[in-house]
Amino acid sequence: NGFCVVDIASETIQSASEQVASLFVGVDIVGEPVADLVLGPDKRRLQHLVQARGRPMEVVHCFDKAAGEIFDCKVLRYMQTRRKVWLALQVVGERRAAVSDSNAGPVGIGSPGVSQGGADGSAF
Repeated sequence: NGFCVVDIASETIQSASEQVASLFVGVDIVGEPVADLVLGPDKRRLQHLVQARGRPMEVVHCFDKAAGEIFDCKVLRYMQTRRKVWLALQVVGERRAAVSDSNAGPVGIGSPGVSQGGADGSAF
């Protein structure tokens, strides 16, 4: 859907395409830590993507705080200099309402730690 440029040392977003910026309603993501775009366990995975050359892609759960929605996003590192990394973001699937877990913060259907049951009560 778009791209952003992240400073490797500070892990902050230096610039973002209009498409990426529009994924996070009412928030200027430039200058923010890239890990703030995702939920709990995915923060570390996204930080590793920024830091580690051998890890070109991750699928993470992004969180749009203003809209109260989460969405899955494929993040691909497609270019890097000594100081910056370019990340392409592609939304996978649909946005969905975040469900709050008082211990773990926002989670959503299909997120790790949230079980989904079938119509007969069995797990998928």
